[in-house]
Amino acid sequence: MAEGASSNREYDEAIAGFDRIVQIDSRDPKPHVNLGAIYTEIKEYDNAIAHLEQAIAIDPEHNAMAHNLLGAVYLEKKMLEQAEEELRIALKMRPRIPDAHYNLGLLNEEKGNLNEAMEEYKKEIEIHPNAHPVHFNLALLYRKKGLLRDQVREIRETIDSNKNFARAYLFLAKAYCDLNENYDEAISLAKKGLELDPEAGSAPLGHYVLADIYNRLGRHEDYASELQKGKLLEKKINSLKK
Repeated sequence: MAEGASSNREYDEAIAGFDRIVQIDSRDPKPHVNLGAIYTEIKEYDNAIAHLEQAIAIDPEHNAMAHNLLGAVYLEKKMLEQAEEELRIALKMRPRIPDAHYNLGLLNEEKGNLNEAMEEYKKEIEIHPNAHPVHFNLALLYRKKGLLRDQVREIRETIDSNKNFARAYLFLAKAYCDLNENYDEAISLAKKGLELDPEAGSAPLGHYVLADIYNRLGRHEDYASELQKGKLLEKKINSLKK
């Protein structure tokens, strides 16, 4: 609670500061872009859109970041045509702008265009090779297509880019189970993922993976224990969503 309150105060102070700058110089697009980014972060999308549109109105020819952020906001609001238009404008203005290809990948996933989504993720990785969410999303698409070796490679890239990304360890452990190999490493990976974030929404997967491996290895008490932990945690997580 205290941490959340502190974070809210920081956002409020930042918003107040940029609002003061806007009052001093209403023709500067930068504070509007910053306000758009903050409002996007706190999911106040209508306020984000208003400021980003204002930034673009002030400087329509050079404001790639505003178009990029606006595309991301439209994507959050499921306004896919508007999102794609803004992201394409951003890329035309600045071909190596961060996250535009990533967001186009998300957009194509939303449309069910998985091959196009994969190509956009690969383009993002070419520009920003350490973007761990992009590697992870690409790994999940490889999984959907049954390309498990490619999935393993991309999850390893995810972990190399962010050693604290708990879900990657769990999904890599699951991939090894699906491949029926590397059980010892899979156990270590699942435990690492659970250690990093023991009550995350994906954490039950870690317990179920461990249960699956222990069952295959004939460790029946460990199997029963992990299965129970997974069920209890899943029930707890689902109750919090209601």
